[in-house]
Amino acid sequence: MKNIIKYKHAVNTKQKIFTKFVEFLSIKKIDYCVLGVNNNFPINIKSDIDLFIDFKDKKNLFKLINKFCDLNKLNVINILQHEINSYYWVIAFLNTSKKIEFIQLDICNEYIVNNYRFLKFNNFKKKTTIKKNKIKFRVLKPEFELTYYLLKKINKLDVDINSLNYIFYLFKKNNSPSLPELQRHFSSKYYFLIIRALKKNNFSFFKTNSFNLRKNLYKKKFIQITDFTNIFKLYKERFFNHTGLFLVFLGCDGSGKSTIIKELSKVFTSKLSNPCSGAFRKIRLFHWVPISKFQNIKTNINNPHQQKDYNFFISLIKLIYLFIIFLSGYIINIKRYLISSTLVMHDRSVHDLLIDPKRYRIKDSKLIIKLIIKLLPKPDLIFILDAPVLKLYKRKKEIDVKILKNYKFNYLKIKNKFHNSHIINTNHSLNITKKKIINLILNHMIMKNNILRFS
Repeated sequence: MKNIIKYKHAVNTKQKIFTKFVEFLSIKKIDYCVLGVNNNFPINIKSDIDLFIDFKDKKNLFKLINKFCDLNKLNVINILQHEINSYYWVIAFLNTSKKIEFIQLDICNEYIVNNYRFLKFNNFKKKTTIKKNKIKFRVLKPEFELTYYLLKKINKLDVDINSLNYIFYLFKKNNSPSLPELQRHFSSKYYFLIIRALKKNNFSFFKTNSFNLRKNLYKKKFIQITDFTNIFKLYKERFFNHTGLFLVFLGCDGSGKSTIIKELSKVFTSKLSNPCSGAFRKIRLFHWVPISKFQNIKTNINNPHQQKDYNFFISLIKLIYLFIIFLSGYIINIKRYLISSTLVMHDRSVHDLLIDPKRYRIKDSKLIIKLIIKLLPKPDLIFILDAPVLKLYKRKKEIDVKILKNYKFNYLKIKNKFHNSHIINTNHSLNITKKKIINLILNHMIMKNNILRFS
């Protein structure tokens, strides 16, 4: 597959990308502001960047981000729509060490949470321009920034010492004992208690009352009737165009499936300190059957090929049973995870029946197995891990060398049966193998999101 990822970027740090982006918005004369700016921003960008941009609709925003990415040779890895008006863009670039890194832009045109409308930002009086590290950009004025940031933390029930220090700093900077914008969202009783706590830098009030504050926040909120159409569109979009990724790993015992899956879990972990975080919200692993209760059952039998095959009738019943299990596992687990932007990695999966039916004591029923695979939902990518036979035998001596040769040949042969499959030679170093798989994953996501962005 052709490598789509560009290796010559003019922008190779998050700070440079941010600077280019705000310059781009200023040239286009588009109203914007950065939300939730901390003291280190934009010198040290450790998390996603929350932005208000005054866009008319989804098409308008996509056109804008597409133009910016094309101008700066950046690749969109994923686009997660988490509210009716909010889009989380994961953009890949090569950093100064020539390693792939992601920057995450969380863009909205109004602060909406759980389909409830809270704050509008399209008033120029609410914003001001600041200069940090020689970079000029627009932010909310202290009163509005405090209101936004406090509402955000209360909504998430994520009120910690660092966020409270920032809130207290904004309250002092505001130079006013009242916050009319905040008052609109709380009852008189709670507004008075919040102001008193802000004046006294009372950490414990917010820590102990965050749940009650959130409850009071939603007391007078209603979902607007005009939003129900957009809410339906959002859920429909999530269901049919999932933002997760479904990977299947195949290969002989000893080919390195578990090792590779473990390494990919580290690369795509959702921790924001990780350079490749943000592409997925979670990671979920399945071995053989995609049903959670079967994952803790020991399936690594020392010699799976010594047991006698079932007769044809019992084999047929087992295949029907496996079809039901795999289908229900996809519907109940995998599809749900894909909708919620999860990286799902499946070790072996149903495709293994085609190569090694004896492992599962099934009498040769290739036509039925092919039909089952055809009827089941397809993974996004299939990786067939390959290694020299002697190396496989050295790792797993339970299987005869001749049988291993046959299995290896059959695994390589199914590459032609699945257009989305890739053979990975694990005889190279782990870093080389891992890099090749990551490139294939990112290329797939870039192509997938190019279709969505330009459709």
